[in-house]
Amino acid sequence: MDAANASALGLILNEILTNAVKHAFTDGRSGHLSLVVEGGNDYGTIQICDDGPGMPSAARSKSIGTSLITRLARQARAEATWRNNMPGTCVTITFPQTEARS
Repeated sequence: MDAANASALGLILNEILTNAVKHAFTDGRSGHLSLVVEGGNDYGTIQICDDGPGMPSAARSKSIGTSLITRLARQARAEATWRNNMPGTCVTITFPQTEARS
């Protein structure tokens, strides 16, 4: 992945992880947060899930953070998808992999 796309991806991860800590684990609530990274031939995925109270899709569609993640994903030629984790939320980022240059 080139530097510009890697920077956008880093900002996406920062936003998702910050939101999980801020909203899923409020008031010192304990819980679980997972981050899974997988790579294939053409695409890589990063999935971040928490077991917090979750976020209704109507509220998510109005969120500044969601809008920021969507715009940054577009910039990185990636796609961000949200799903309810019952309880909690999962966000999956799918991005094109490029060959390493020598």
